[in-house]
Amino acid sequence: MKKALGIFLLMVLLSGVGAIFFAPPFEKNPPQVQLPPQGSYIKAKSLIEVALADRPTGLKEVIITLHQEGKTWTLHSRVFPMGTYFIRIPLILEPQKLGLKEGPATLEVIAKDRSLWNLGRGNLQRARIQVTVDYTPPSVELLDNTRYVYSNGAGAALFQTSPDTVKAGIQVGNLFFKAYPKKEGNKLLWAVLFGLPHYAHSQKAQLVAQDKAGNTRMIPLSIHLLPRKVVKETLTISDSFIQNKIYPLLPPQDSETSPVEAFKKVNEELRHENEATISRLAVH
Repeated sequence: MKKALGIFLLMVLLSGVGAIFFAPPFEKNPPQVQLPPQGSYIKAKSLIEVALADRPTGLKEVIITLHQEGKTWTLHSRVFPMGTYFIRIPLILEPQKLGLKEGPATLEVIAKDRSLWNLGRGNLQRARIQVTVDYTPPSVELLDNTRYVYSNGAGAALFQTSPDTVKAGIQVGNLFFKAYPKKEGNKLLWAVLFGLPHYAHSQKAQLVAQDKAGNTRMIPLSIHLLPRKVVKETLTISDSFIQNKIYPLLPPQDSETSPVEAFKKVNEELRHENEATISRLAVH
């Protein structure tokens, strides 16, 4: 009888310990940490985002550091209030102000949760990625460009950059005209054609060069804009021209449009759509 009672009490004790051991407050899963991709760049001014998540106990604290050549910089440290299960932490990094050198570095995140596991110390997650610090924009030398351009006209530019340049071209207002490179020794030689259309909402052109880290150098182009004389003429358009040249350009649903409206649709709406398509193709 005593033996049976002892076994029963032992089972109750083990059940109680097991219930506590596997209860949510004693969960053993460390927090989840989401970092930028391996090999990310830190440019002159970079935004890096770290995301943390933990359930069911929630996040307790986090320390975000950057390591380079035996030195450590603490970028962010925080203790979270109870009930914090998910958070995004945006970090603005300016490596020159921090005293970082250009080259490799390690971004590290240490996060803890509020689990009672590990004698109340909780679960710990340590995540690291290798990053490259690069805050120097590409070097650019303008070799030549069109000096005189008519309003709504086009020009060209020739320039060379350092070999770390991955994207270059001419920015005119909200339009970007892509340049194309050719390797010349330890430099890149670039050529670009650009326009100064009225819908760019600017008559200023800037040479733009960007490296892999996203550092950008911009140089204004010296351009003299020439007024374009608008020639006005009156043309007589025959019905046969409308029927044979204009209507075939219209979609089927506009086949019953009057001759005047058909002409306006082709020369205003369709022309505008074509110009937008040409601009989009020029950018890409």
